[in-house]
Amino acid sequence: MRLYILIPSMDTVHADFMVSVAALNQALFNHPPKGLEAVRLINERGSLIVQSREFLVKRAVEEGATHLLFLD
Repeated sequence: MRLYILIPSMDTVHADFMVSVAALNQALFNHPPKGLEAVRLINERGSLIVQSREFLVKRAVEEGATHLLFLD
């Protein structure tokens, strides 16, 4: 499994959100689900959420993602 964590955002994200993302990353590292090969985090900044989401999905698929998790 190649998990891609996709985060569409504007110019900034809230600190509490990023603390949660860091905790998720740490949990995946310490207790990986069976079959997890890689975790990749990608952020796309833009004012149009639909366009950012589309870009993120295209990029993840091109890079070989098998699972996607959107965090907004």
